[in-house]
Amino acid sequence: MKCPHVEFLNIGRSVLKDGNLLRFSVAGGSMRPLLFTGDIVTVKPCAPQDIRLGDIVFCRVARDRLCMHRVVKKRSSRKGLEFTLKGDAWFMAGNTVFAKDLLGKVVARERNGRVFSLDNPMSRSLSLLFIPVSYVLPLLFRCARFARLFFLFLVKRILLFLQGFKAYRSRAKRRMRAHVSISTAPYENAGPQDVIIISAMYKKRVVGRLSVGRLEGGPADIWWVTGLSVDWFYRGMDIGRKLMDAACNAAAGRGASYVRLHVFEKNPINMIFYGKLGFSRIIIPELEESLQREAEKTKERRVVLEKKL
Repeated sequence: MKCPHVEFLNIGRSVLKDGNLLRFSVAGGSMRPLLFTGDIVTVKPCAPQDIRLGDIVFCRVARDRLCMHRVVKKRSSRKGLEFTLKGDAWFMAGNTVFAKDLLGKVVARERNGRVFSLDNPMSRSLSLLFIPVSYVLPLLFRCARFARLFFLFLVKRILLFLQGFKAYRSRAKRRMRAHVSISTAPYENAGPQDVIIISAMYKKRVVGRLSVGRLEGGPADIWWVTGLSVDWFYRGMDIGRKLMDAACNAAAGRGASYVRLHVFEKNPINMIFYGKLGFSRIIIPELEESLQREAEKTKERRVVLEKKL
């Protein structure tokens, strides 16, 4: 992370030369994931001979540029101590600096109000272990980025495929809808009350069914619908609506004035479906007590919907 400002170089050198700590905000991403833009670091003065492998140093790398990278190599040369630096997010080692270029050592990092020390024994041990890891970490970051892009591409292709499949299925259902027929037959074992079985057929196969009838001993002008079901593959073809229309017509043909049914209160799909067919919720005082007892046992509340024919 480099700073082109000569003024900051002079200020930092002056503060550290007097033995004070220098705090400033990081700009750049060459030391990720340890240091991000906006993190606040603390730099203290440090003699060149006290710099160890794995330490993060604050130094000058050119006439008016500053750098804050990790020491990955330290050796003696004719010009004195020589340090090879590397950013944790870089593939290869970068700058080589000498003792006269060092300004200080990073001893702490602050992020979101939390301070992490880099100058205790555990942090120094982790810094040594991080040197070989730092050569692999950038590759892992790039692999993760490639994996993310590939995942997004794969999700996009799957969504496009599903959209195409949905369109194909919609066209197929429109063609199949013309071959669905509704048949009506009385229930032979109904007893004294009238019960009619209404079935939806597709090529001689039953794909939907319900029953409609009046309760034994109940009013002759009130019929109840029960057992509406449609095979999952054939849903979305208006079979449920056709069955309900046939049930209402069959009940009206036998003198019924109202059609009622039970539905679970917390099933919004069914509530919307029956609402579009003209059903509305009613309260029957003599049934409320039994429905309440049932709800206490099953934890599911049923309500009564009614349609006037």
